[in-house]
Amino acid sequence: MSYSNTLVPIPSHPFKITRKPLASGSYVYVEIGRSYNSQQKHTVPIRKTIGKLEERYKGKTAAELQEATHMYPNSNYVTYILDKEILTEKRKEPSHEDSTRSSCLSIGTYIVIRRLFEETGIRRILESVLGRDAPLFMDLVAYLIICQSNEALQYSSYCYKHPLFTEEMIVYSDSILYSFLKSVTIRHSIDFQDEWNKSRDKSVEILLSTSEASKNAEAEQIEKVEYRKALADLEEFPSVNYAIAYDATNYDPLFYELYPGYSLDAGQLSYTIDRLEKYKYKKMTVVLNRGYFSEANIHGIESAGLGFILMAGGKSKVLQEIVSPKKGTFETDITCYLARFHVYGTAYEGKLYESDIHNRHFHVYCDDIGGIIERETLYTNIGRYREALDKLIGKPVASIASFKDLERYFDFTFEEIPDPESMRMHLIHPDGTSENDKHPQKGFLLKAYREKSDVITRDGKSCGYFAIVTNRLMSSEEAIPLYMERKCFEQLSLNVKFLMEDVENHAYPFEIEEAKTFIEFVASIIRNRMFYMLNTASQKSESRPSKMSVLAAIAELEKIEIIHTKNQSYALDHTITALQKNILSAFGLTEEDVEKEIANINTVLSSN
Repeated sequence: MSYSNTLVPIPSHPFKITRKPLASGSYVYVEIGRSYNSQQKHTVPIRKTIGKLEERYKGKTAAELQEATHMYPNSNYVTYILDKEILTEKRKEPSHEDSTRSSCLSIGTYIVIRRLFEETGIRRILESVLGRDAPLFMDLVAYLIICQSNEALQYSSYCYKHPLFTEEMIVYSDSILYSFLKSVTIRHSIDFQDEWNKSRDKSVEILLSTSEASKNAEAEQIEKVEYRKALADLEEFPSVNYAIAYDATNYDPLFYELYPGYSLDAGQLSYTIDRLEKYKYKKMTVVLNRGYFSEANIHGIESAGLGFILMAGGKSKVLQEIVSPKKGTFETDITCYLARFHVYGTAYEGKLYESDIHNRHFHVYCDDIGGIIERETLYTNIGRYREALDKLIGKPVASIASFKDLERYFDFTFEEIPDPESMRMHLIHPDGTSENDKHPQKGFLLKAYREKSDVITRDGKSCGYFAIVTNRLMSSEEAIPLYMERKCFEQLSLNVKFLMEDVENHAYPFEIEEAKTFIEFVASIIRNRMFYMLNTASQKSESRPSKMSVLAAIAELEKIEIIHTKNQSYALDHTITALQKNILSAFGLTEEDVEKEIANINTVLSSN
């Protein structure tokens, strides 16, 4: 939990405030409720830390702490103490720590995003919906896009190295950022979507992409699941599902629905279909992930008169069954190579289920370079787990359930420890970490493990493959952009959990999920517009098309930097390269536009 460097008064009545001395310092708590203790037969207070006293109070007694009048607040102070009027006043006050800025700023991608905010009309809509909060919202959108491939980069680090949309380019603290996310509601999001869809072409086909998107996903497991953990974790980490609709002609995201819970079936799509009718769109196709490979969902969607497109990736059994008929027949065939996406693709027809009346269209793809990387990652992770398990043989383990994630590739043999007292020691987890279990119930020793070499070999052979199944005819080249665009939106969803530095488990109230998904949605609009304009430019030019992908373009644009000069202004560090000019031209930008933006940045920062 991070604390502001600005002192604020310690709240008094009617808040139930207590001061508590600890070894690390003296802290201020607020009582937010009470719970009944069945053992003590009375209620006990539930308290949250809202601030830390000055260093001079460290080591003081509880009675001496009563003399303190001010504290350094954290995000809980904003959540449980500040009302709206105080919050509005505080919004303009950056802390001393946040006011620092790098002497070298990356401006290329910022300039492009700024142009797209204006051209799409999104800035105007955000200002009408969010008012004075619109610039901070735009900064969060830019952060998600620019840092898409760098999940470890936190928002404050991004602000240190980039120009901002906020007034005077102020960098707000985590507590202000958290309060802002709380203030953005579903009503703001709906108002934005209503305005965004007013001027759209109602005759275009709408693609509806559905996904399970709980933000507590583990991205480092051997087999990456879409976004879900074990159901046992759902009480602590709520799962959220969403459905996002976008234009089939240019893939512009149009609207979305957010669903609480850990399951989403075809019946729940009725809410989104209502939105389709509200915006007067005529035709919709549902884009589904592998979690929807069920007869009930497929037939339910078709009975509603909708088309469907199914995505299959990873190492699922369904994917292997779809790939099997074509495996080894197209991976080196030049007529199957899709140069735009650097993959091989082929198609065939067949039934997905025995109950299917009509044939489905199966599109199978092979990314040979990506497959090599996937396979190397798989084998490396297997080796690391093997080394960790070797060290655990004959030692007590925290629980058998903690080995569940490894059961795909290993069989385990455990032996129950008859004497629970022997478990009062450091228990070992599969990742090598340990804990001191003070209240053991039942202990186990890891006696042996066996590697499932056949499963590992099969999964290794599946690396680099993915598939798309449709109920309407299209070419493999027409189907693959649907898969790629979906992966981009999912990456934006993962990055959003790094917005807050001071929240360790990334689990937020549902109203915060609403705000963050709204930011993701707008980020996906801007990012898709970048994809569309870069792709259009690459089709017109044969020079270095690989550098015209979104990620490659962002990496190159981030090299356009301005440095702080002796006369206290910023200037270009080096001349804009031919490749950078080519990328900027895809968005209608020139060197003169860059110089104008640098002048604007200097004007804003010089007024601080």
